[in-house]
Amino acid sequence: MKKCSYCGCVTNDEVKFCPECGKRFDDTLNMMQSETRKEEINQTALLSLVFGVIGLALDLGIIGIVFSILAFSFGKKTKEESMYGKVGYYCGLVGIILASIIAVIIIIYIILITIGVITYTVAIE
Repeated sequence: MKKCSYCGCVTNDEVKFCPECGKRFDDTLNMMQSETRKEEINQTALLSLVFGVIGLALDLGIIGIVFSILAFSFGKKTKEESMYGKVGYYCGLVGIILASIIAVIIIIYIILITIGVITYTVAIE
């Protein structure tokens, strides 16, 4: 399959001109664009994986949430083309879910302290 670099039309390999816009297919240009695209996907997927691991490691803080969101975002773009992107996507998703659960637990705990159900004492030595 060939993809026109001008209009984006996808057609079979036998044609020399794009059926949509009429531009001539340049096989060397298409191959270079394909290789460049693969490199970009691999770099983005690897970045997603790294951000996902960092996000899970630092999940108790704001920085962990930011890394998890970035991993989820980059992984969403590359999860179909790369295994790294898929793993980064799921690491980001798990990080976001864990951060949300932790935030809900902390909010409930603060509310329980505020209304007096739980007493909070500080030991002074």
